Parts: sequence; structure tokens; C-alpha cells
Amino acid sequence: MPIFIASVLALIVLLWALGWYAKRWVRTDGDFLLAGRQVSLIPGIASICGIAFAGSMTSIVPGLTIQYGFLGWILGGSLPLVIGYIAYGVFAGPYIRRCGAYTIPEWLEMRFDTRTRIVVSIATLLGVTGVVAMNVVAMALIMQGFLGAPLWLMITIVLGGHLTFIFLGGMWALTLTDVVQVLLGFLFLPALAVYCLISYGGWELIETSFVTATPLSSGVLGSFPWFQVSYPSVLTVSLVVGFFIQWGGNYYWLRAAAARTEPIARWQFIIGGLLVLVIHGSMGVLGLYAGSVHSAAFLDPVNPANPMGAYGLLMRDFPAVMALLGLVAALAATISTTSNAHMGITSSLSRDIYQRFIRPDASPEAVLRMSRLLTLLTGFAIWLLSFYPGGPYYLLAVSCALLGPAACVFLLGHRWAFITPTGAFWGTLIGTIAMLVYEILKFTGVPLGAMHTVVVGSVITFPTVLGLSLLTQPDGAAADRPLRPGSGRAQTLRLSPEQERLLVLIRTGYTTMVELSDFTMLNSAKCHLLIEELERAGLVQRWGRSGLDYFTFGLTPQGDRALADLPDTPANLVGFAGLDADSRSILEQLAGGDKSLRALSTVTGIAASPLSVIVNRLDQLGYIRGRGVWERALTLSEKGRERIGSVESVESLRPNGP
Repeated sequence: MPIFIASVLALIVLLWALGWYAKRWVRTDGDFLLAGRQVSLIPGIASICGIAFAGSMTSIVPGLTIQYGFLGWILGGSLPLVIGYIAYGVFAGPYIRRCGAYTIPEWLEMRFDTRTRIVVSIATLLGVTGVVAMNVVAMALIMQGFLGAPLWLMITIVLGGHLTFIFLGGMWALTLTDVVQVLLGFLFLPALAVYCLISYGGWELIETSFVTATPLSSGVLGSFPWFQVSYPSVLTVSLVVGFFIQWGGNYYWLRAAAARTEPIARWQFIIGGLLVLVIHGSMGVLGLYAGSVHSAAFLDPVNPANPMGAYGLLMRDFPAVMALLGLVAALAATISTTSNAHMGITSSLSRDIYQRFIRPDASPEAVLRMSRLLTLLTGFAIWLLSFYPGGPYYLLAVSCALLGPAACVFLLGHRWAFITPTGAFWGTLIGTIAMLVYEILKFTGVPLGAMHTVVVGSVITFPTVLGLSLLTQPDGAAADRPLRPGSGRAQTLRLSPEQERLLVLIRTGYTTMVELSDFTMLNSAKCHLLIEELERAGLVQRWGRSGLDYFTFGLTPQGDRALADLPDTPANLVGFAGLDADSRSILEQLAGGDKSLRALSTVTGIAASPLSVIVNRLDQLGYIRGRGVWERALTLSEKGRERIGSVESVESLRPNGP
């Protein structure tokens, strides 16, 4: 027992140290919430694995194996999860990275309206809080079983451990610790499976001793059901873990938004999802051995053992060192998932409520301070929710219900232009209320049948959004949005300084929503509103009405003429042959040697957010090359050297010089 306590403390101290190390990378709210949009592929993959390698999975995967056979954990969790990750990476990842929004509610205001953002902000906030509380209690119960300590103390230790390093380093801290935690899972869990193979024997033991004669396809509850509307079945599990939690969970959104590029936003989910099968497969093997070695306990007709406790039951038979590996891996998984979900809560509060409605003009530094404060305050709320009388599983059911409408509206709204603000708002509101009422009635004992809440949410939200969208006309910019130069109904507009700057940026080559909002350091919703006004004036056009093209812009001929008529165009944004002054300054600095992003920000005086945008564009143009898994290091390419040389040669011929 002392060695277990020492190991847990050592893990927490390691995570704190990583959080302190990551603190030096955090200067603004963008660094805290999104790691400056600089997460590369390897830590991105580790982050996705870290979310899927939840502490609760050490209970669920072995439990499903005993209940439904080895195929049970595949159909009952991992396969829907992996398919959901792949679909999210392909269809949602690049879109999220390009739109520039930090949260789902922020995107909903950009795409629809403020009222939809408010409803979803409240729903997702409560939903993700339930996910965090459930994971905290799950790990606290495991630790209580081994240490015999009070539950409140174990909850406090688990929650306090991850709060500390989130407070210090935000998303950068999570990115660092996810790698450590996933490595523990990839090392320890397969090691436990190999230990079972050596200690208990191979397939012969499982085939003769498992709780059923067909360990691959069935368990104590038979075979896993497919299309039942009750939970669990392939249908309902796919809705819960493959759709609702992913498409409606703000912490998945944050991972896509934090990616360094759109391809990374896509591939981290695809590769990470496939690698999850290694960890889950190891836990499935442990479930087979638990169901074989302790088959009598699970088949006891009077007091059968709970299959969801199979992992802990198996740990009791292991030597102290092996049990320690298993428990530390479970703790690492819990901290990873809990911390990522907690960042989803913090981002929603700071961006969707504080910055949107309380202090719209707050500086990035002020938002950073509030984000850290909200991290601590929400931690206390989670601590209280961990003692909720309904228990963690009830909280998880409610959280799935609250995330569902956001998932439905996001799926429909990012692909189809005909989805209207009226359809999005009422579909979200009615779907949320319907699921909450249904869940409360079931919890109070009202006989409503076996249909699961996620099915209720789906059959109500989807038709409501689609039906009302077909019955209502798009309002605002959507009705008058020109897709071709000169098309649409132009409106007279007195340009603000911010809109003038946006026009210059688009002409310079910064044409996506994320580039414009990050460069100007404007809230994405506010930046998008300015773009819509430019659209109605006929100065800016989108490349398309849905998908990635919806957040990609170009100037119309009227926009070019308006820009030419501006008397005071910002000098540092006027490009020479497509190369603006800030880009040239960066290339000149890199000509003197390789530099990190932080070093470039110091020597050029360019803030981190616009600097990241400029660097990404120079990389796309082939003028620089980036490397580095963590802090990005930049070097000038041969093409960049030639470009700097050609510009200097031309300018040397000018009579007055630059």
C-alpha cells in the first residue's frame, strides 16, 4: 500500500512539473485554451487517445467482455467510437480548424444567431460537467477500494491533481501530459495482458473456463444486441459514444481547433481512433481472463459479482508491482479524460459567457486571467457534483442528453446551407427540453418503456431542425450572400477601421475565417459579423454556402475598388508582389538563423496570434519550413531566400527606397 501511495503521488508531481513547464508558453487566452493553435500531429494523436483511454473504460471494456463476450467490447464501445473518430476527423476536423471558433456555441452564433449560442452554451456546460464528475468518482471509487480511505478524500485528490496543472498550463499542459498518460496505457495494459498469458495460460484456459462456452461471441447476458432502442445496443451506443459526445462535446472541438494545420486536425482523429483499439484490445483480453479465472464469482446465482468490477477483481490476484502498474494506468487515464473535458467547460464559460456577454472588449490577457479563475471555480462545482445522490452514471446519462442537440445542429448546419437560425434554435431548445423531461420522468419511476434518451433526442431534434428550416427563410446575410463577383443585392456601408483592415488582409492572402480572426485578435463571432456586413455591401464573397468554403473569402470587384479608394491603408499590411511587410520582416529574421515562434515574436514585436497566422501562410507558400513536436522551430527555405533576394534587388532600384 505505501508503494501505491508513493507512485500516485509521483505521478501527480510529474504532471504538476509538466504543467509548470508548459506555463512558459501561455501568454494569452488563445495559448491557454488552444495551445496557440500549434499542436502538431504526434501530441494531437496522443490527445485523442488520451480522451478515449478514459478511466471509466478500465471498468467498461472488461465488463462488456464478460457480459457479451470478446465481441461485446468491440460492438459495445470501441467500434462505434473509432468510426465516430474517423468521421469526425474527415468531416469536422478541418472545418473546425478553418472556422476560427474556440467553442461549439461560438460557431453557432457565427452560423446562426445569439439565442442558439445561449441555449447550447448552457446545455453543453451542464453536460460536460457531468462527464467530468463521472470520471472523477469512477477513479475515486477504485482508489477507495484499494486504500480504504474516505471517498471525499479520494475525490479531492483526483480532482486537485488535474486542477493544478490545468491552472498552470491550460491546453499546453494537457498536450504534454496526454503523451505521458497514453504512453503509460500503451506500456502497462499490454504488459498486464502478457502477464495473464504467462501466469494463467493461453486460449485453452479461456475456452474451457470462461463464463460461457463461446467467449468470442457471448457472455453472461448473451450476444450484444444490434438495433434495439434500449441501452445498450449497437444503435444506441453509436449515438452516445460515436455521435452525441463527439459532435456535441466541446473538448473534441478544442482538439480540432488547437491543431497546427487542417491536415493535422483531420489525421489526429483518424490515427488516434485506430490506435485506441490497441489499448481497448488489451483491456478486452483482461476481461477474458477475469471472466475465466473468476467465472464462479460472475456466475454465482445468489450474489454474482458485478462485471464492471472485473478490472479491480483481477488486480487483487496480481503481485503488488503488477497491480501498481494497472492502477497507475487507470489513474493516468482518468486524469487525461477529466482534464480534457474540464477544458471544455472553461472554454465555454470564458468565451461564450464572459467574453461574449460580460466583457466583450476584454483583452486576451484579461480572458486568460478569467479562464484560470474559472478553472478553479468549476473545479469546486465538479467536486460538489461528485456527491450527487443520483450517482455518476445518472450524471453521464444526463450529459449525453444535453450534448445531443448541439451535435445534431452541428452535423446539419456545417454541411447544408438551408438550415436556418429558426430551425437551429427551436430544434436545439425542444430537443434539450424533451430529453431532460424524459430522463427526469424515468429517474422518478414513471414507466416510459425501454427507449433510451438519445433515441428520443434524435427523433425529436433532427425532424424539428429540418422541418422548421424548410418552412422558414434564411435571414440576415444568408439571404443576400453573393457567391460570384457582382451578384446579390449590394448595400451601402460606411467602413469601420476593422472592416478596412479585413479587406486589406483578404487581398493580402489571408482568406479564411481563422486567419482573419486570429490576425486581428477579434472574437470569431464579432469578426464574422463584420464579414457579413461586407458581404451585404457587395465587397466580399464566400467561396461556397457550406463546408470549408463557407469560411473562405475573396474580394469582389467592388471590394477591390473600395480598397483602392481608402486614404489611409495600414502600411504594414500593404503587400509588395504578394509579400506583406510583416512577412518580409519574418523572412529577414530567419535569414539570420533558425528561430522559434516565441523568439520571432520577441524580435519582430508581432503578437503570437497573428504571428502564427503569418508563419502558417509562409509555410504554405514554401518560403519557410517548420519542425518540432512541441515548440515550433522555423527555418528559411531556399525559395524564401530567393524571394527575399528578389525583393531587395527590386527595392534597391527605387529612387527613395522602402
